[in-house]
Amino acid sequence: MWYEDYDSEEEYLDSLKKEDHYHFSIPFTYIKKKLGDDQYEDGTAIMEVDVDWDTYQHGYVFTHHCPDMYLIDPAEGNGTADDFWNDFVRDDVLEKLESLDIYSQAICSSSLL
Repeated sequence: MWYEDYDSEEEYLDSLKKEDHYHFSIPFTYIKKKLGDDQYEDGTAIMEVDVDWDTYQHGYVFTHHCPDMYLIDPAEGNGTADDFWNDFVRDDVLEKLESLDIYSQAICSSSLL
């Protein structure tokens, strides 16, 4: 456990820090147009994700935005940028972080919402 080698939980969490900042551009699919009979024309948009080390919280926090949201029509059955983050993009970002040896212990869970 963390307490065997560290004086505090915060010291352990700080030891998990790699870089201060990461940026990812993650493509995702949205419904461009409903064609009927469960047929859709798909479009691709990009979610820009920044992952920053927060010294106060002793972990990484995420911010995201989608500059392509103007292309995405809710009337075609699409959700919000947060819906796309939760349903498609978040898991891709977590996978990319794991490939960099950054795991859930180093991520502030509130930033995943």
